[in-house]
Amino acid sequence: MSVIVERVGVFLLFLPAYSPVFNCIECRWANLKCALPDLMSKCETLQEAVYTHFEEYNS
Repeated sequence: MSVIVERVGVFLLFLPAYSPVFNCIECRWANLKCALPDLMSKCETLQEAVYTHFEEYNS
């Protein structure tokens, strides 16, 4: 396989099994976890708190 890959000029980059640095959603989940206690005091449900957080985060 590597011969074929080299022949067409493709570079393979093998990542570790879990790599939060390359997974953009990890930062958002971390921010949500920090904001959740405050959000839960303002929202009636967990779903509402999550939606509120992502609406604020995206604006």
